[in-house]
Amino acid sequence: MNSRLDEPQRIHQRLRLDLVQPLKFNLRLHILSQLALFGGVLLILAIAVTIATPQPSTQRYTLGMAGDERIAERFWQREFNGVEHYRWTNGSSYLNLNEFRGIPLVTLSVRLASPKSAPDAPRDLTLWNVGRPRVRVQVGQSWRVYHILAHPAQLPWQASGVWLFSPTERAAPDDNRAVGVIVSDVTIKPLGERSAPVMWQTLFGLAALTLIYCWSLQLLRPLYAALVSLALGLLLIAIWLTRPAAIEPHIASIWRAGLAGALVLAGVWFVQAAVERRKRNEQRERSALRHAQGALLLLLSVFLGLFALLSLQWRMTQDSPLLFYFAYAIDELGTVPYRDLFEQNLPLTYALYLLVGKLSGYSDTGFRLADLLYLAAIAAATWAFMRRFCGRAAWMGAVLFPVLYLGHGAVAGMQREYLMILPLALA
Repeated sequence: MNSRLDEPQRIHQRLRLDLVQPLKFNLRLHILSQLALFGGVLLILAIAVTIATPQPSTQRYTLGMAGDERIAERFWQREFNGVEHYRWTNGSSYLNLNEFRGIPLVTLSVRLASPKSAPDAPRDLTLWNVGRPRVRVQVGQSWRVYHILAHPAQLPWQASGVWLFSPTERAAPDDNRAVGVIVSDVTIKPLGERSAPVMWQTLFGLAALTLIYCWSLQLLRPLYAALVSLALGLLLIAIWLTRPAAIEPHIASIWRAGLAGALVLAGVWFVQAAVERRKRNEQRERSALRHAQGALLLLLSVFLGLFALLSLQWRMTQDSPLLFYFAYAIDELGTVPYRDLFEQNLPLTYALYLLVGKLSGYSDTGFRLADLLYLAAIAAATWAFMRRFCGRAAWMGAVLFPVLYLGHGAVAGMQREYLMILPLALA
């Protein structure tokens, strides 16, 4: 009697285990997969936005001519004495650097002179880059170019420019204007690249928030995972908005960690899905898994190709210019290493840089092409070694290392530790 009453309950329990639990798991897996895909797309889009952000070039302005209103604020009207175009300061004038907002440092070259009403008497001029110490110079009556290192603002609501404070006097007996010093030509040269724009910051924050949430779901309940990821994501965005200098040097490392975390997370989900679905349709699951892996590898391969193409714009940095110069000195000047040059590197390093220099003409583009060819050789050696396991593993190995290597930027180009990888891979 009891066994008959328990039979519907056992059937219900069996149906629950066979149907409801897999349905919940698959729904959760689908949501997590969509979130991971969304986070990865945001990361790639953020990198593309950063690369596509135009960088300002050197700008030259002549105060007193049309167009000077782009940088000149609180100056008197334009004037021309038959030889020079210029404008007078009013004692507290302002040179606007909004076009260079986000650049870490610029050189501001200003051509100045003081009025000739008091012979041989230079006039004090105080230059104040907002948020930086003030600098005082003496401006003589003859024209002279003054060079200033200025720091444009990083955030939209911050003032970005240089104030010019000076004593004033009447321009002439019949002219009641209070004038300071005379400004003619202004040249602004950026020293560095523009920092990440606000759109980059927003995309990066959303991508980080999404990946943190996906990882938190593996360890916490959905509500707690949402709270933890929201708190960490908002904290990251707040630090970036208030103190960008504390975050931006580490963006490349955070991006690489996020990319690796997304790949590991995707691998975990693929394994979970494979184990669950193999019980019902092993062949179909393997096919879906292969398609997903192939799509991921194809996406990484396309991204690697774009990344490599854009890396041709990089210039040599760190040790590479020095080693390139030593190779040039050996090749063109007849310098003998270890006798004429005090250097600790081994001869093969000079030989390799000498070969690259001879083939490329000691140019940045040639250096980048040689670096990419060497990277392709490492990828080919990796593929040949990993092929014994399976084709997809070989593909992953040949793509993932170049992505991580290029992610370090120009500072990693043709470093000696990197040059050792190919001989080790071929050993």
